[in-house]
Amino acid sequence: MSKTKKKHISDKPVYQEYLDDIENTKEELWKKYFNIDISLKNYVFDYTIITNCYSASLRFINKDKLQEEQDKKEKMRHARQLYKGKTKEEKDALKKKKKEEQKLQKNGQPLESS
Repeated sequence: MSKTKKKHISDKPVYQEYLDDIENTKEELWKKYFNIDISLKNYVFDYTIITNCYSASLRFINKDKLQEEQDKKEKMRHARQLYKGKTKEEKDALKKKKKEEQKLQKNGQPLESS
């Protein structure tokens, strides 16, 4: 008798559906596996556990910095998609181009269209 992974209507494994839309499903997943009923004034839970293998900490973000953190995470997600499947040389070329664009923007010069 062979065991198969649980499938959903879309014929994808259930966990893949969560991973594909992790930003909108993280709250559901955290509530399912953890009981985190901590509330701190002016702070929100960041769905992050930090550990050094001896102790663990939950990460909370000040509400004033929440949008800044979300923007940073979105940029990192975008960069991962941009570099996915690229060779080291291609990644280095993209990074160099980005640095040049940032330098031009800092100096107030318009960007050239590629």
